[in-house]
Amino acid sequence: MDLRSMLHRALHALRAGDTVTAEHMARQVVGVAPDVAVGHLVLGRALHEGGDPAAAVGPLRKAVDLNPRSAEGWSSLGVALDALGRVDEPLKCLERALELAPTSVASLVRLGGILLGRGEVVDAEACFREAERLESGRGAPGLVVALERQGRVGEAAALVDAQAALLGVDAWFTVSAVRVLLRSGRASDARAALDALAPATRPADVTAREHARGDVLDALGEHEEAFLAHQRAHVARGLSFDASAHRSRIDWLISTWTAERLRAAPRPSVDASDLVLIVGMPRSGTTLVEQILGSLPDVRACGELDDLPQLSRTVDLADSFSVANASARYLSRVRADGPAARIIDKLPLNFLYLHTASVLFPGARVVHVRRDPVDTCVSCYFKDFAATLAWSGDLHSLGAFYGDYQRLMAHWEVVQPMPMYEIRYEELVARPEEVARGLVDFVGLAWDPACLRFHERRPVAKTASYSQVTRPIYTGSVGRAQRYGAHLDPLRAALES
Repeated sequence: MDLRSMLHRALHALRAGDTVTAEHMARQVVGVAPDVAVGHLVLGRALHEGGDPAAAVGPLRKAVDLNPRSAEGWSSLGVALDALGRVDEPLKCLERALELAPTSVASLVRLGGILLGRGEVVDAEACFREAERLESGRGAPGLVVALERQGRVGEAAALVDAQAALLGVDAWFTVSAVRVLLRSGRASDARAALDALAPATRPADVTAREHARGDVLDALGEHEEAFLAHQRAHVARGLSFDASAHRSRIDWLISTWTAERLRAAPRPSVDASDLVLIVGMPRSGTTLVEQILGSLPDVRACGELDDLPQLSRTVDLADSFSVANASARYLSRVRADGPAARIIDKLPLNFLYLHTASVLFPGARVVHVRRDPVDTCVSCYFKDFAATLAWSGDLHSLGAFYGDYQRLMAHWEVVQPMPMYEIRYEELVARPEEVARGLVDFVGLAWDPACLRFHERRPVAKTASYSQVTRPIYTGSVGRAQRYGAHLDPLRAALES
């Protein structure tokens, strides 16, 4: 078979969603013609769409090295890097792709998707609108999500109805429309649209559909089938998590970062009393707490910043120059929009890095949000966190991760010097004003009734909990896990071990 035929077969298989054949043929192309950029491009895309973005990055980098003017190459590389949780490089790749091909609908849609994932919803909306202007129907799925995430459910529902011909035909549009249909009280319509879709072949597509199906079945009260749908989603995704290695990491943090070592670490000559870190497990109520505080006058909520995890990997906490430099860079970033009475960094998993925060940010405060362990873990299990939170795809891993989180937080409460305030989610939703007043007092600000009217501001939360901040505080999620009975036995066993 000649090179042209192999390339043709690889491309045809990729477009048909047959990633196994596409990968096989692309490897043959690369083996015969290693200097042909398109072979590496198809191989990278096949690997990514087959569920392995980490393996895809190498071939995609090779593709743009061989052909640096390939807009598709840069665009595909950006999406793969984003799937791995990279920060700056994905956006740079997509920006380069659009410099080379400003009217590329594929790149506009991919950039919009990356921005959505980062909570930059207004900019994402602009990308999808431009894609829709260039090619009707291509930007609609992302636009539906962008509108819904801004609380513009009526506009999103109108768009779904205007593009009703795509429901049950276009998989991405259908999955995107599900949340809007659910929030509009049309769960049966959402189910019918999902049922009409042709079977998916790509693992990521199966995962997205099954999570959407689980949400629909939950809304219809079919909780047994809803759980099984979410379970199928995780099986298709195929994530793995080394719970033993993570436990060793937590053991190391606890044994290494003692009160004595933290006291001995050099401190920068700064006052970080304007900084509030909100931490806890994902899906524990951290977004709700952020929105309450963010409703106060002169409080700036920065969303989920990834600075602290990066600093923890690079700063030498025993070196005064390194500490001062890292502290200055972080504080400069969060204060870039001007002074504020309080600045909120709400990345739940920052609980892993409170040793770094306590050294870099003298005067900062920590708000720790807790929720019932089983409810928290179930809520994580029912969300598609992709490869960034691999522990969420398996009930045993979830329980093990939660247990390590509890151990580490118990340690920080004793040894780290920052003032820490604990919020119980169940108490917050049961007695919102009482608990919110205590929270506001802890951060050193005056009470304002606007705290409990955050849903009137049309806020845009940059997390999976975005929908809860467009309505008043509610108690419907308390005790949610009871619906799923014996399915959660592996989780309960892991939490008790």
